[in-house]
Amino acid sequence: MKTNINPQLIIRGDYESLPDNIIGVAVTLNLDEVQNPINHSGIFIRYNNSNYLLHFNREAIELVEIPEDSLVFFKQISVPTGFILSTYHFFTQIIKRKVPEYGYFYSGSFYDETTLDFIDGHGMPEIMSCVGFCLNVMKTVLRGKDFIKYTDWNYHDGLTEDKVLRYFMKAKKSYPDLDMDEYIKYVRRILPIEYFTAGFEVEAKIPVRKTFTDANIRIVDKMIMDRVASA
Repeated sequence: MKTNINPQLIIRGDYESLPDNIIGVAVTLNLDEVQNPINHSGIFIRYNNSNYLLHFNREAIELVEIPEDSLVFFKQISVPTGFILSTYHFFTQIIKRKVPEYGYFYSGSFYDETTLDFIDGHGMPEIMSCVGFCLNVMKTVLRGKDFIKYTDWNYHDGLTEDKVLRYFMKAKKSYPDLDMDEYIKYVRRILPIEYFTAGFEVEAKIPVRKTFTDANIRIVDKMIMDRVASA
């Protein structure tokens, strides 16, 4: 399941010499987090000669122009060029929605591109992490196709039962009718680096399986950190 990862496809988010109409999976780094510096995810879009990052940071959904020298990296994914204008417009609108409940949770949901409604086929509420938010948006951008095979992940991937319970109790304050047995079906911890690594799978093979990210995550992680060290 390993593939040849080309480090030249890992591009700094502040790079100016790019053509317009690019979209990609992105991660940001915090070098103060020694154990896990690649700690946040977003979606990169290049539009009208500017580079933007769409992300959910627990406090807000933001579409920000990427400042110079920011530790943001992206891997381009293939989306028809004609989609970029509508996608950028969608991004400018999605930031106006209410802030989602934060949690390690994803159930295959997405946003309606026109109405911006949150749609979940299981009737689950709007709970997500930064990666969960990206998966919601990517499913919209990909016209209803899942970017990763999210059911390959579950709460045992890096979450303790105590942490799951804490997030459930927090979510229940916003959603009093939330049922623990239903909630736990969709609790999953998908790391930003896993989301980013999935971008190296060819688009014909989406949704990307966890076996692919497991096989390639270490080399992608190393390549990103090498890029930081050489900057």
